[in-house]
Amino acid sequence: MKKAKKSRLTWILVLAGVAGISVWAARHGHSAGAEGQPGKARWEYARVYISAGKVTLHEAGKESTIQPPQNRLSGNIVRGDVSGERYTATSKVVRDLEAGALNLIGSQGWEAVAVTPRDKGFMILMKRPY
Repeated sequence: MKKAKKSRLTWILVLAGVAGISVWAARHGHSAGAEGQPGKARWEYARVYISAGKVTLHEAGKESTIQPPQNRLSGNIVRGDVSGERYTATSKVVRDLEAGALNLIGSQGWEAVAVTPRDKGFMILMKRPY
């Protein structure tokens, strides 16, 4: 009987500790779901225009044009056997300005929200927390 009372008391203390930590974290910490709740997260927005190989990022206070690297590509062909049996993939080194620009923008914390056609290209609405 004593062992059952000790076990019950231990569980009550553990649950009380977890509840106490949860209350403290809710009052003092940043909850993981706060970004999805109105008024909890602050977002910064920008637009990316891609047209005819030109990529520009328009933020509230500045405009940036993304430039490709100036070094020349070798054009080497890389051949790999993807499946190990029947299929093979042949690829060559190429430069995709738009994908490279989006990689750069994404590395700065921007995430795409919407994509819409614009003139002969398209516009991507971006956001990131700040």
